[in-house]
Amino acid sequence: DRIFFACHNVFHYLYKLILPIHQYNFYHYPPIDQPLNFKYLISPIALIGLCYLIYQMGKKHRFLSFGFLFFFISISTMLQIIPAGSAIIAERYTYLPYIGLYFVLGHFSYILFEKNKSSIAIPLIIISLLAFKSFTRIEVWKNDETLWSNLIQKKPDARNAYSNLGLYYLRQNKYQKALSNLNMALEISPDYHFAIAKRATALFHLGDIKGSISAYTKAIEISPGDYESYNLRGAAYFENGDLENALSDYNKGISLEKNFSTLYLNRGVLYASQKKYQKALDDFNFSETLEPYNSDLFYNRGICYLNMGKIKQSISDLDKAISYNPKNGKYYQMRAYAFKFNEENQKAIGDVKKAMEFGIQFNESFLYDLEYPVEVHQ
Repeated sequence: DRIFFACHNVFHYLYKLILPIHQYNFYHYPPIDQPLNFKYLISPIALIGLCYLIYQMGKKHRFLSFGFLFFFISISTMLQIIPAGSAIIAERYTYLPYIGLYFVLGHFSYILFEKNKSSIAIPLIIISLLAFKSFTRIEVWKNDETLWSNLIQKKPDARNAYSNLGLYYLRQNKYQKALSNLNMALEISPDYHFAIAKRATALFHLGDIKGSISAYTKAIEISPGDYESYNLRGAAYFENGDLENALSDYNKGISLEKNFSTLYLNRGVLYASQKKYQKALDDFNFSETLEPYNSDLFYNRGICYLNMGKIKQSISDLDKAISYNPKNGKYYQMRAYAFKFNEENQKAIGDVKKAMEFGIQFNESFLYDLEYPVEVHQ
């Protein structure tokens, strides 16, 4: 099949150079449970014929041989003879191969112009139309929402279009929209692992913890080596108060992938919730070796140090968390508590004001104690 795909793809790229219509950002492979379409089966014979024609014409026009040879060599890595990626065609990578074909077209335009000066209008019209087409296509690639929505409009049965649009909405914290699109992907392909796992994440953020656990369980059944789903199901168990199953999932995830920092971070948070602070620190410290700029790591380790009474270490970690992510109000809130414990009230007041800018609320008695600290007389 790879030979048929490669030969077909050559003609696809040639066709799109001449007539760039009906373009998709993702081209799916033909269904494996159906026989190949006739256009794939005939393409090797057609390609042999094309090469023979180029060879014969190239005897008279050497630029023709050079241009097409440049095209064939540079396009060869994109023909999927050796599989690369999940799409059969990737038009966005044709800029370099097309140089050879534009070289050919440029020479033909020059020959035509030498015979008839008024023929210059033809390439100018074509260039103008292609420029307009490129301009309108830019809007489709504006962001993931426009990109995948465009594919859904053209191919309503493209499961990855719905799942990637769902992923976009997840990243935008639009969880209901994410869930709707992921559900559509699963209507098309019920065992689609990617959509199942991302749907579980959407359910988690929508507060359906049990539904999230159930979805992650299905994702793990389909892909038992999916350590990320073990990690996220562990987080769902933890949120649901089931620390035993949460710990079991974290341990399983670590056994599958020993270099995934978030597993150690989450297990550290679990240990800290059980007041097993040294175990928590061990996990936090190892997580730091894998991902040294994770603000959440320093935030959680800062809390751990605070609970251990190691205030200076706590403040140091919270300083790092804020330096890596200065727009998280929780970090300022926790550092305010640490400053308060360290009797640095003015610094704590500064962090309280900063945290409040991000919508964080404080207990009134805490604020009162900062403004009017109790003086201890010896």
